[in-house]
Amino acid sequence: MLGITYTYIINRQILLITLGSVLLFLLSHNAVQGQSNQTVVNGVNTPVINFPVTGCTYNWVNSNPAIGLAASGTGDIASFIPINTGNAPIITTITATPVATEYAYISNVHSNNVSVINLTTNTVIATIPVGSEPAGVSVSPDGTRVYVGNTLSNTVSVINTITNTVVATIPVGNYPYSLLVSKDGSKVYVVNTSSNFMSIINTATNTVSGTIPLNNYFATCVASNSDGSKLYVSNWSARVVYVINTANNTVVSTISFPITAYPWSLAVTPDDSKVYVGNENNNQTFYVINTTNNNLSVINSSSSISPDGLVISPDGTRLYIANSQSNNISVINTATNTLVTTIPVNILPLGVSLNKSGGLLYVTNNGSNNVSVINTATNTVINTIAVGNIPLALGNFIASGPGCGAPVTFTITVNPPQPTISATAVSPLSTVYGTPSFSNSFNVSGAYMSGAITITAPPGFEISKDDVTFSNIITIGSSGTIASTPVHIRLASATYAGNHNGNIVLSSTGATDVNQSVTGTVSPAPLTITATDVQKKYGEVLTDINASTAFTFFGLKNGETIGNVNIHYDAGEAANAIVNLYSGGIIPSLAAGGTFKAANYDITYIPGNITVLPAPLTIKADDKFKVYGAVNPVLTFTYNGFVNNENETQLITWPNVSTIAGTVSPIGQYPIIVSGGSAANYAITYIAGTLTIAAAPKEISVPNAFTPNGDGINDTWVIKNLQDYQNSMIMVYNRYGQEVFKSRGYSIPWDGTKNGSYVPGGTYYYKITLDNNSQILAGYISVIR
Repeated sequence: MLGITYTYIINRQILLITLGSVLLFLLSHNAVQGQSNQTVVNGVNTPVINFPVTGCTYNWVNSNPAIGLAASGTGDIASFIPINTGNAPIITTITATPVATEYAYISNVHSNNVSVINLTTNTVIATIPVGSEPAGVSVSPDGTRVYVGNTLSNTVSVINTITNTVVATIPVGNYPYSLLVSKDGSKVYVVNTSSNFMSIINTATNTVSGTIPLNNYFATCVASNSDGSKLYVSNWSARVVYVINTANNTVVSTISFPITAYPWSLAVTPDDSKVYVGNENNNQTFYVINTTNNNLSVINSSSSISPDGLVISPDGTRLYIANSQSNNISVINTATNTLVTTIPVNILPLGVSLNKSGGLLYVTNNGSNNVSVINTATNTVINTIAVGNIPLALGNFIASGPGCGAPVTFTITVNPPQPTISATAVSPLSTVYGTPSFSNSFNVSGAYMSGAITITAPPGFEISKDDVTFSNIITIGSSGTIASTPVHIRLASATYAGNHNGNIVLSSTGATDVNQSVTGTVSPAPLTITATDVQKKYGEVLTDINASTAFTFFGLKNGETIGNVNIHYDAGEAANAIVNLYSGGIIPSLAAGGTFKAANYDITYIPGNITVLPAPLTIKADDKFKVYGAVNPVLTFTYNGFVNNENETQLITWPNVSTIAGTVSPIGQYPIIVSGGSAANYAITYIAGTLTIAAAPKEISVPNAFTPNGDGINDTWVIKNLQDYQNSMIMVYNRYGQEVFKSRGYSIPWDGTKNGSYVPGGTYYYKITLDNNSQILAGYISVIR
C-alpha cells in the first residue's frame, strides 16, 4: 500500500493507521567492459587492472601462477612484478566472473528516512534523511534516481543513488501517497490522496509541469501498462479505478467496483491483458480487470485476509499478495487465478517486490520494522533484515538494470628481459637517376628477442638479405639471440636526383627501435629530346606551339613519359620562305607533363628541320565554243593557287596553249592543251579545256504579225527554226514596257494571251536571246484581231 493513510473498514468502523513506505531499489549497471590483453616485461611492475563496473564484485582465476600472480583472487588485480627468465614470452589467461550487487531503498514512515540495503550482504549500508513521514517510492528506469513521497511535508524527495544524497525537494499536492516514474524516465506521476488531482513532475527540471484532474479525493495507488501509454489509479473512497491516457493526461475510463470493495494496490500483467486490484476491506477477495473491455472479475482466495501489496513475476505466471491482517504472502497461479501456497512472514506485511531475476521476493513488515527475504523457488523465508520505524511499500516498486554481464577473459603476456637491437654504420651511396646504385652492407644483431627484427629502409633506399632481391622492408631472425647478419642497402632506380639522407629503422616487439643513418647522392640522367621535322608548302605559316607532342626522346627511365614540349619555329616558318631545307628551324624547349620529372634529367634539346615544298598551282585551259566553219576562238587559260598575293609574274616560263581542231574540223569536242610553264616556288598542275564545235544554226525567221482570232489560220506567232535553240529566251513587251509573254525555249508558240486572256490588238516589242547568249534578235510584232 503506497500512501500515508491506510483505511480499513471493519464492521463499518473507520480506522486510520499511519504506515510507512518501502522501496527496494535493485541497482545494477552497464554490461562489463572487455579488459584489454596485457603485455608486460620481466621484472617491471605491471599496471593495476581495474574492473570498470561499479557495484559488481569480480572473482578471478589465473591459469599460470608461474608469472608471479596468485592462482585466484577477488576484486581488482593489484600491481605485481612479473617473472620470465627465459627467451620466449609466457602467456597466462585471466578469467574474471562478475557478481552483481543489488540495493533496496526502503522508506521508514516514523523515522523520516530511507534505509539502503545491500542485497548481496543483506545489510543496511546507508540511511538517508528525507521529508516528514515518507511513503510512496519509485525508481527511474536507469536506476540513478529514487523519488520518495513525503506525506506530511507534501513534497517529493529526489535521491541520487550514486551518492545516496537528496538532490532536490519538490512541492506537490496534499498527502503524496504513491508515485510512479514514467517508462522513459521523463516524468513522475504523484497521487495526492488529500487532493482531487495528480501532480506531474518533469524529471529534467525537478518541477511540477502539470496536473491530472480526478473526480474524487482519496485516490491511493498508481500503476502503468508496459509502454507507459496508460495509467491505472485506484480510489478506495469512490470505489473506482481510473484509466488515464498519458498522451493527453485525461481520464478516459472509470471502472466501478461493488459497494463492498475498496480498490487499493494495483499490478499489471507483463502482456498488459489484466490488472490485478487489491481489495482493502479485510476480506478474502481481490479483483481482476480485463483491459480489453474493462470488465471486472472477483477472485476468492481463502487465505488472503486484507490483500494489500501486489507484485507479478517477470514471466507473468505468479501473483504475490501481501496479506496485512493474516501476516502471510499468497502465491496465485495467474493462469487459473487459484492459490498455489501461502508463506508466513512477520507482522503486517504490506509492500512486496521481486528482484530482477524474480528469484527473490522482498516483503516490508510494517508492524515488526523489518524486511523478509523469500526464495521464490522454494517459497520459504531465507533472511530477515532490520530497517527503520514503520517500513511501508505497496505495488511492484523494484527497478533494476541489465546486470554485470558475462565473465571477462583476457591474457597477460610476460616478455623476457628487454630485447636489444644493434647495427653497424653504413657507407654513403651514389648513382645516376634510373639506375640502382651498387649496394653497401651493414650488420644487424639482437639479444633477448621475442621475435624477428623488422628492417625498414628510408624513402629512396631499398634493402636485401641476399643482395639480389630488394624491397622496402625485410625481416631477419626470430626469438632469442640473432647473430650478426649482413643486410645490403642501395639507392633505388626510382630515387629522384639530389642528395638523400634518412634512417634505417630496426624494430621488434618489445625492443627499442634503432635508427641507423644512411646518405646517398643521385645524379641527373642524360635525356635527349629531338623536335620532329616539319614539311610545309610555300605560302604557309608555322606558329609556335606551347604544348606540342611532335618530338622524340631518348634516355627516359623507369617507364616514364613526357607529355609535351614548347616548339619555336625559326628560319623557314614565314609564308614567303622560299622552297628550301631549313636546318635547325624547329627549336624545342621546356619539356613537361607525363610522368617524368625534369629535375631528374640533364636534358639536351635537338632542333628539327623545316622543309618548304612548292605551293600547288593549277593552270586550266578555258573552255571555248564555235560553229562549224568558223575560225577558232582565241585560246586562253586561268591560274588558281598563287599565294602571298602573287600572280603570273612569278612564272619563269610562260605556258603554251593549243588545240588540234581547225576551221573545218567536224562537229564535236576537242581538247585544249596547256603546258610548258614554270615557277620557282610552285608545283604546276595543268588541266585541259574543251573546244566545242557545233553545227551552223539555221536562219531564224521572225514574223512581224499574226491574227489570234480563232479561225485556225495564223492564230499563233510561229518563229521558224527557233526550236533548234532549246535554251533561248523569248520576251514580249507592250508599248508601256510591260511584259506580256516570256518563255524559255519555244516549244509552244505564243497565242496572243496573257494569263489566259487575250491581249489587245496592236504593236508589241520582242527580244529573243539565243543559246549561250550567242545572238540577240529584237523587233516589233503586230497582234491583229
